[in-house]
Amino acid sequence: MNNLSKIFSVVVILAWLTACSPFLFQTDSQRLEYEADRLLADDRVSEALLAYRQSIDSDPLNFSATRKLIPLYQKQGRLREAYYLFQLIPEADRNALKIEPADLSPGESENVKLDWIQMLNHEEPVGLTADEQAVVVSYRAGHVALVDITNGSILWSISTEKVITSPPSLTSSAVFVGCESGALTALRRSDGKIIWETHLKGAIYASPVAKNGLLYVGSYEGQLAAIDLANGSVRWQADAESPILAPVAVDGETLYVATTAGTVHSLNRNTGEALWIKPARLPGSLEAQPVVVSDRILVATNDSRVYALALNGKDYFWQFSMSDSIYSNPVVDNDRAYIFSIGQSAAAVDLKSGEKLWQVEIPVPVRSTPVLINEQLYFSGISQSNLYVMDTAAGQIKTVINTGDWIAAGPMKSGKHLLLAGKDGALLSYRIN
Repeated sequence: MNNLSKIFSVVVILAWLTACSPFLFQTDSQRLEYEADRLLADDRVSEALLAYRQSIDSDPLNFSATRKLIPLYQKQGRLREAYYLFQLIPEADRNALKIEPADLSPGESENVKLDWIQMLNHEEPVGLTADEQAVVVSYRAGHVALVDITNGSILWSISTEKVITSPPSLTSSAVFVGCESGALTALRRSDGKIIWETHLKGAIYASPVAKNGLLYVGSYEGQLAAIDLANGSVRWQADAESPILAPVAVDGETLYVATTAGTVHSLNRNTGEALWIKPARLPGSLEAQPVVVSDRILVATNDSRVYALALNGKDYFWQFSMSDSIYSNPVVDNDRAYIFSIGQSAAAVDLKSGEKLWQVEIPVPVRSTPVLINEQLYFSGISQSNLYVMDTAAGQIKTVINTGDWIAAGPMKSGKHLLLAGKDGALLSYRIN
């Protein structure tokens, strides 16, 4: 090989090394960080954020990726998560990052005051529920925690060592959670110890509903079961033939069950016997809990409509269309129903006629069910940290409160407490004046 050929070969090798240098002699964490840098340069922020997160998960000591992720979280309103990462970085590596702990306190308003905040697990919650004494939160990674509602102190926190997929249910003696495996687990309220466990076909996504000694729960495989609260034995079971993602509605001796196939089933809650010759069928998937009001059942669909079904399952009184899919339950107050969609709209309709009273655009898509307190609606949006307070008279937003991180569960009301859980695992209690 002559000198010219050798020089050419060296040039080719150097060019190849230059092109591949980001991927040579690097760890998985560094490669993920490089990919995140590239995505961010292309303004693909959500993908970049995920890649930085994966980079840090691969190597928690990759402070370069951590420094880049913190300002992205800050821009998203995830201030507590940003500060959590900030605290992990050695002081010498913090450079020009600026986070003041004083700025991280959840917001308040004149009528909505923060009562307490409790950091339970640094995990994303699946859901929460409460009674007058306590709040229970379930986490997908398997943790369940019971907290004193008056001051936020942790009564107990345990790991089920399962993937939890349902919001919890709470009674005077037990806590119940559904799992991806189909397991339904009962935990003793006093100490979190497992009392019993039973299994359904398919993952359980809907919160179990307790009523008169029985626990009603549906699964992704369409199995509906009535479980004895005391020992976990199956009292009866029925096949809805399609996935059940919403809690059942109990009205006296009747259960109403909605499925993703657009069907609504009516069953005797004591025997599981079907009360309609065939289920009511609506267009779209049903993922919100049916709401029974007097002589009708309000059913929200992901084809953007709410139907007021008659109790016979054959007829309906009215239907109302929104701008996009509806996943939250209609909120009923006297002669009105309030409806929120992921199309960033909200409406009030006359409960009897279905006539529109008002309809407004809102800043966020809504998936969780709003809370009605003193003629005001409290709601949150998908992937954002604000709690909104809306006047029911005309749908005007009166107050916006930054809670410090994306709201992953809630809001929900228990007594004078308005409860919500952040994506970072924090549990917050506000008091409404």
